Amino acid sequence: MPEYTAIRRSVNALSSATALACVWHFRGQLRDSPRDLLLKGVLPLLGGLMMLAAFVRSAHDMYDPSYGSTSFHGVGGVFLLGTGSLALGAVALPLVRSRHARFFREGRGAVADPTVNED
Repeated sequence: MPEYTAIRRSVNALSSATALACVWHFRGQLRDSPRDLLLKGVLPLLGGLMMLAAFVRSAHDMYDPSYGSTSFHGVGGVFLLGTGSLALGAVALPLVRSRHARFFREGRGAVADPTVNED
């Protein structure tokens, strides 16, 4: 069984989401040139799908109670830690976004004065 941690699984989720968001963001430019199609569409899509496949495969492997040294009610501890962390983040993000809506809408400059660090 390969060494695969809950943190790596989270990185896979983030990387696949970023790659798929890249394709979505540049969807209007994909027909501009073959280069744009390749670099802004095909390669990020393939990378995102590969990372998503690694995420799904790792979740399947981690679900086994013999994966790692802990388990809870027949579910692997690494799976519970990784899934719990992702679920906690999925709950926290909308809460923070609603509480600090101006920051997410207008950017950091809208809520804090720019500063220059002096040594």
